[in-house]
Order: sequence, then C-alpha cells, then structure tokens
Amino acid sequence: MSHQQTMKFVKRRSKARIRWLSLRVIVTVFLLLGPCLNSVASAPVDNVQLKAAYIHNFIKFIHWPGEPFRLKQEITVCTAGDVSLFRALRKIPQESVRLVDFPGNIDGCDVLYLAELEMAKRTRLLSVLSQSSVLTISDIPEFINAGGMIGLQQIDGRLRFEINLDATRKAGLSVEARLLKLAANVLNQSDKN
Repeated sequence: MSHQQTMKFVKRRSKARIRWLSLRVIVTVFLLLGPCLNSVASAPVDNVQLKAAYIHNFIKFIHWPGEPFRLKQEITVCTAGDVSLFRALRKIPQESVRLVDFPGNIDGCDVLYLAELEMAKRTRLLSVLSQSSVLTISDIPEFINAGGMIGLQQIDGRLRFEINLDATRKAGLSVEARLLKLAANVLNQSDKN
C-alpha cells in the first residue's frame, strides 16, 4: 500500500470515528438531560429542538443509493405538517430544508418528517414513498409498524428512536450499524425468514 493510499485510509477512518463519537456524545447528553427538559416550562420548544438535532444526526449515518459519502449540504430535509420543527431545522447550519405541506410536492426530498396526519393520508404517502429513497421520520405512534423508517418516541421521559430496517432496505438506504446499536428498537423481519 502506498503512502498516499495509507493516508487516505487513515483520514477516512478518522472521519468515521469523529462522526461516531459526535453522535454518541449528542445522544448521551440528550439522554441525560431528557428528564430535566421535560420538567422545564419551555419543554415543547426543547422537544422540537431535540427532534431537529436527532434528524440532523440521523443523516450522518444513512447512505443513499449510489452516493455512499453524500455531503450534508446536499441533503434536502422536508417537513409535512410541523412548522415548529421546520423552524428548528432551519437553525441547523449546512442543511437544505424546505417545508412541504402534504399533498404538496415531495420531489427532491431526501428526508421527510411527517407530523400527525390522518391515517388515510399517512398510508397513501408511505405507500408512495416506499418506492423511493426518501428517509421517512415521524413521532406518530406505531410509525415503523405502518411502514415508516425511523420513529421518534418518548420512552421513560426520554426521546428515543426506533428503526424499520426492512423499510430502509426496500428504499435502497443503508443504515450504519452504529446507529442501529443506539436505537431502542430495530424492526428487521427479513432476517427472521
């Protein structure tokens, strides 16, 4: 292996370690502060900011088809039905964020956060999105069981997440193992067959 190849390998490995360490630190801080945030009067605002931070960090550990090292600046995060989350995402630098009001145009979205939608609209939207490589995230109860990819849930007073690995694979997305280890639940029916 040449010196140049060795340096590239070391640089890639260092970046991966930094990303992993960053996610662990952020998740740990949020898990430790979770109970405190719930008792503060401004908890709804903090909860929205926490969701935005989770979404921002999920992007670092998801790879889209044909783009294994996608740059953050290229990601378009869309929200449907949650203006406060849209505003919180806007505050995070280096993200291209636009607001989508279902049944608006979701072309160009890499990530779509779904707020509470009527069951029929949610089912129809998830059906359409299952044929695309759009990462779907929501805090709707049972979201991953309905075909969503990442569900945000309050568990023991803390914001946690669960992943539908079957849905991400069907969409051609790959989820890094480090993110899967941090999930409260991973739905993975394909490995059971």
